[in-house]
Parts: sequence; structure tokens; C-alpha cells
Amino acid sequence: MDSTETPQSYFTAHPLFLKPAENRIAVWPSDGWTHITDPKERRKVQNRFNQRARRRRQRTVNTHSYSLEHLAEPQPTYTSTNLDDLKSINGLRILGPNSGPSMCTIRRVEMLIYAEYTARSPRTELLLGLTQLNFLRALIANMDVLHLSPAQMDDEALSPFNLVGPRYPEYQDSSLPSALQPTAIQRTISHHPWLDLLPIPKMRDDLILAGNSFDDVQLCHDLCGYRNSGTGQTGMVVWKDPWDPAGWEVTETFLKTWGWAVQGSWDLFQSTNYWRMKRGEKPLFLLPPEAERLI
Repeated sequence: MDSTETPQSYFTAHPLFLKPAENRIAVWPSDGWTHITDPKERRKVQNRFNQRARRRRQRTVNTHSYSLEHLAEPQPTYTSTNLDDLKSINGLRILGPNSGPSMCTIRRVEMLIYAEYTARSPRTELLLGLTQLNFLRALIANMDVLHLSPAQMDDEALSPFNLVGPRYPEYQDSSLPSALQPTAIQRTISHHPWLDLLPIPKMRDDLILAGNSFDDVQLCHDLCGYRNSGTGQTGMVVWKDPWDPAGWEVTETFLKTWGWAVQGSWDLFQSTNYWRMKRGEKPLFLLPPEAERLI
């Protein structure tokens, strides 16, 4: 991490999005031969392309041989430090002035997950760690979008959206992503700024209106899956940009306890159904015809 970067800006600038490399042969514009009419020049270009393809096939054979040898070797095991980092996700504090060590732990877990991914030996026990990590990173990224530092998120903090007096220029509501722009309720009712990080306006409003009638610490834990380490399921799964509600999915486990908190959040319902269908699962919500108009 560069000394000039803050923890949240670092994580925003270095997203942990992984995708498989495309299995294709790169063809430069100069390799195309459809526009070449001279037979000799055409053969030269074709030969160059064929040689490149042959070298690529040879590399594939060599890689396959290495993979077979690699499978015969003892697989890497977690060290006690690795395991401690995975377990410690349940106790990380990314909010408040003492969040520095948690940020370092998140980075180590990222490195562990990436190493397992590149070694093509991902462990099932990493699943919960990865989904928890994505949720924490989503909150960190949205903190950065809202120009909030961890030090501004202590237990007694109040949302900048309803503080009395002038606000700093960076808090221009219209410049924020639409899902993170404050509602009338956020502007008028005092609340902790961590609720501002959720890109689901209806859910934010309902939680703010509920006041002290619920345990907000338990809510945060359930969102991150702290209580569900045996099931590998978080309360929310984040699939894309954390400020875009279309990338958020609510789980059945979360609904059993906190269903009231997402009641009427049609955009979340639609997004959840979309990601479930992408995995071949049945929709979790039956949306009425008027839901499309409300989203």
C-alpha cells in the first residue's frame, strides 16, 4: 500500500474481481490476410500466424504436463497464520479509529484467496471467507464514495447527511450514485453513518425509522454472515460495484431474521432473483406486476 493512500481508497482502487483468462489466440491487425492479394505476402502472413499458434499449443502441452506433476505433489496446507486470518474475519472492525489492523488482515486474506485461485486449488472452506470479504470491501468502497474515513465511523458517530450546519463541498448529494443519495428520512432523522453505506434506500429508511428497536450490531454481524459460519452464507452477497443495488443479493438465511428490514425493497428483490437464476436456482421473490413500476 502506497504511503499516500488511505485504507479505503486502496481497496477501492484495487478491487478483487477475478475472471478466467480467455482461451484464444491473439491476432494483431497486421496478421490479417483477407486484404492481401499478393500470394507470396499472403503465405508469409499465414505462416507467421501458424507458427504463433503452434508455439501456443506447445506451451499448452507443457503446462498440462506440469499440472499432472503438480497434482502428484502434496497440496499446500494452511498455516496457522492463514487459518487465524480466516477465522478473524468474524471479529474485524472496519469502522472506527481502530480499524487499521483489520485492513491489514483483509489484505492478507485477499492474498490467500488469490494464491489459492491461481494455484487452481480453491478450498471449500474459503467460500464463506470470500463472501464475507466481498461484503466488507463493499462497505469500505462505499465509505470512500461518501468521503467517510474509518475514524468518522466510531460508535457514537452521526451521519453527515443530517448534521446541523454547512457541509463540506464533497457532500454534494447530486454527485453521489443514485442508490447512495440520501432520502428525506436520512436528512431529517439522526442515525449512524454505517446505514448510509447500504445502496438500498428503502432498507435504509426502514432501519432508521426503527430507531433503537433492534440490535444494530447483530444486524451488521448477520449481514456479514458472522452467525452462519457453518453454512457458508452471508446475509448479503455483493456481485458487482458496491454502490449499484443491481449487484446485491439477499439470502434466505438473512430473511428469516431480518425480513422486515427489506420489506418493499423491490430493487433488491429483483436483483436477488436475477443472481439466483444465473446460478440455475428458483427466484426467491414473487414480484407483483406493479413492482416493475416501483423499481
